[in-house]
Amino acid sequence: MSMLLGIVGTLALLVWSMSLGGAVDAFVSIPSLALVVGGTACLVLARHGWEIFVFHLQSVSTMIRGVEHSSAKLAPTLVDCAVLVKKEGTLVLESQLQNVTDPYLRYGIQAIIDGCDEARLVMLLQQQVDAYERRFNNAVSAWKSWAEISPAMGLIGTLIGLVEMLRGMKNPDQIGPSMALALIATFYGVFFANVVAGPIAVKLQQYFEQQLRYFESAAAGLQMLLRGASPRVIEESLTSQAPWESVSKPSAVADEQ
Repeated sequence: MSMLLGIVGTLALLVWSMSLGGAVDAFVSIPSLALVVGGTACLVLARHGWEIFVFHLQSVSTMIRGVEHSSAKLAPTLVDCAVLVKKEGTLVLESQLQNVTDPYLRYGIQAIIDGCDEARLVMLLQQQVDAYERRFNNAVSAWKSWAEISPAMGLIGTLIGLVEMLRGMKNPDQIGPSMALALIATFYGVFFANVVAGPIAVKLQQYFEQQLRYFESAAAGLQMLLRGASPRVIEESLTSQAPWESVSKPSAVADEQ
């Protein structure tokens, strides 16, 4: 949300600044926009490949929708599981899977149901984290490529415009408008690099780091669950990792007593 507010606020200030001259439409050039955005997109695709290109766009949607998990929300789920395991054994966790929406946590619980020992559980969970880390590092890298390439594409657009301007030197009345049109391409390139791609890359990196912290908490909780730790120990361990957050529902440890 803060990223969207920042981008919208910057856009509002830019439009206000443009309107002071009474000619906002002077900053609109479809060919320049197509060159900067389209050319940059093509070069990002060339650098990173189709799969990463698609995922780096999808990752922004995921980040904006806030599809993430917290240690505080994790605690009640694993505490409920620990209570059930203590009463009826690990096979009863099968009934809990339908209530778990996080694929990573579902994967870990299913591994426990399947009888994995702790070493294998840790290995399987780490493989999931490694795959996630590779994909998100590639997504962040792709957005950094946008920030790197778009100013260069803007400069190319400006050079093209200058060439066209020099070709029309016989008509002095066209020099000013042609020069302005040439500079718009650079404006678009700098705009996309610093107002769009740069903030997205930074926020995506922050989102990715939050997810990694969640995976660490989930893995620790699953290991404790496999070892047969008490629900209270699991709850205290997980909630202590996110003391600024509140548990989303009353503690399930009371059900144990």
